[in-house]
Amino acid sequence: MIAAVADRLREEWNPEQISGFMAPLAGVGVRHQWIYFLIWDDRARGGDHWRHLRQPTRRSKHRPQAKSAELGKIPNRAGIEHRPTEVDARLFIGHWEGDTVIQGHKQSGLVTLVERRSGYLLAARLPRISAKLTQAAMIRLLKPRRVLATPSH
Repeated sequence: MIAAVADRLREEWNPEQISGFMAPLAGVGVRHQWIYFLIWDDRARGGDHWRHLRQPTRRSKHRPQAKSAELGKIPNRAGIEHRPTEVDARLFIGHWEGDTVIQGHKQSGLVTLVERRSGYLLAARLPRISAKLTQAAMIRLLKPRRVLATPSH
């Protein structure tokens, strides 16, 4: 994807044109803001993609700052690649996967939980995105499905 974007830049295409061209070709949308970020990141590393822009010295006012790149990152999280094989194989019911869908910049959204074996979906609306509201919604969704563990003797 990056190589295809770089090729179009060398042909003097602007990021908006590349964005419109890539969507039907690759099957995924590439936003022009992402392409600008790619260009300026390349320039910071000594690259020359910025020289192919029609206005190479002008930068977007809406360029993401360093802090926004850290938004949503969980410190010390265990990556999905460390998931036990039994969960990956979907052999047993009871393994849930959660996600959030955000509208705007933390304005509102959804929390979704999917049981991996059956595909059973639980979802709740979040009036605002926050850790506390997300936690409360997940507990509210899972509480009726709580299975009491049998004590081992």
